[in-house]
Amino acid sequence: MTQKLSRVLVTGGSGLIGVYTMRRLVEKGHQVVDYDMVPPTGERAFVLGDFKDKIVFERAGIEDLPSLLLAVKKHRIEKIVHMAATVDPEIPHKSPSVAFRLDLGGTVNVLETARILDLKRVVFMSSIGVYTTKKYEPIDENHPVLQGSEGPVSTAYGACKVGGEAFCWAYKEAFGLDFVALRPSAVYGLGMGSFSLGMFIKPIVENAVKGEPLRIERGRDYPRDYTYAKDAAQAVQLATDVNPSKLKDRVFLVGTGQKLVTPGQLATTIREFIPTADIEIGPGLDEYDKREILMRGVLDISRARQQLGYEPQYDYREGMRDYITMYRGYLDAAKEAH
Repeated sequence: MTQKLSRVLVTGGSGLIGVYTMRRLVEKGHQVVDYDMVPPTGERAFVLGDFKDKIVFERAGIEDLPSLLLAVKKHRIEKIVHMAATVDPEIPHKSPSVAFRLDLGGTVNVLETARILDLKRVVFMSSIGVYTTKKYEPIDENHPVLQGSEGPVSTAYGACKVGGEAFCWAYKEAFGLDFVALRPSAVYGLGMGSFSLGMFIKPIVENAVKGEPLRIERGRDYPRDYTYAKDAAQAVQLATDVNPSKLKDRVFLVGTGQKLVTPGQLATTIREFIPTADIEIGPGLDEYDKREILMRGVLDISRARQQLGYEPQYDYREGMRDYITMYRGYLDAAKEAH
């Protein structure tokens, strides 16, 4: 049976996961609208390549419900992929009320738009930041996010994601709204922002390619399930297209499902690919990382595999290899442009 293609609006489409997702959706034949405050530029425009010309851009914020409604009606949107959120992860931590208005309020606006205009599906980009301290491993979708003794380790950021998932369920129960929520882990790739430096993979790859030394005071042993942006985009596209009859669940983990990887291992791998890489990362963690590390564990992605058809194409080594290739391509293109 041939899949019916859709008109899809992507909130926050100019972000890291957004540009990879929009490209994949266009490649699959969907009509895509990028609903964001700024269009993709620089590395993110490079990721889109010629596909950028096939994407319509609407400049507006998710806190603006009337503009969101108008954009959806104007483009006769059938599905929304909701990725928009505060750009700087420090904002929810330092100012929870801002996170509440933009992140959680924006999610409710998306759901309200879907309800009013009777859209076919909302795909909500949640996060593994919803979890409390690790209770068992591998971690699955039923792992606690709220308990009598603790809440999400990632503070207000995680609270907004928990709230977003809860409102998705509320709209499904009250109005029959069709949704899929995804919980990605440590997404990386060409186009990731400077705020992702805490993951270290951006400077590890890019400094090595440019032949620049890298010195990081601490964080060498912090483990993560690093998810390449192309795999994250695969999961979003599958969640957008999957037939509801195939879904026993509505919330899915997105990662590699493999053993966690540390920045120290990333540094060792980059030296294999680029022997001249000059990288030093010290031991120890800052106070926030000491708290956040408590939720890290191997992820069980079997539900995404079975119900969405998700299959990671990149382990961290292949992801880094592809990142290197893309970054070199971007630098070459930038030189040619000048």
